[in-house]
Amino acid sequence: MRKEEYMIYCQNGVLLILLGMMYLLVSSYMYFYGTNTQMHEYVTYLVALIAFYSIGTAIYGMVKYKRNTDPLIKGIKITNFANALTSMVLTQVVLLDTFSQNYDSHINGCTGLGVSLIILLLGLYMILGIKKTMKLEEKDHRTCLKSNRADFFILS
Repeated sequence: MRKEEYMIYCQNGVLLILLGMMYLLVSSYMYFYGTNTQMHEYVTYLVALIAFYSIGTAIYGMVKYKRNTDPLIKGIKITNFANALTSMVLTQVVLLDTFSQNYDSHINGCTGLGVSLIILLLGLYMILGIKKTMKLEEKDHRTCLKSNRADFFILS
């Protein structure tokens, strides 16, 4: 059962890397061509509200379950954090496009590029970290089996 959870965690890391690469492309487009989103102010406030809710729930989940070592819970925490980061960029784009007349449109692209790099690093962290955990757990399992055999022979 545990090995299956590790594989799901690893697949989640691969998907985060794919998300980071796609977000890198979108951010590069924003950097070179800029953004021009014209929304009503109420929609802008709604986007900001949803983004701050997303950030709040990601922080709450990371704090509440920080000592939980279950790979599925760790994967959910990291994915929610990546979601919160992308929400921050979306909020920045919408707020600047709605309320600012003259700003350098490269700001949105640079922020998006930074977030996409963080998402890529999170995906790599998940993949490399779970491989290391699997090796350590396999080593501990072998050591436990050897000690149980030795106890059996000593007790006999």
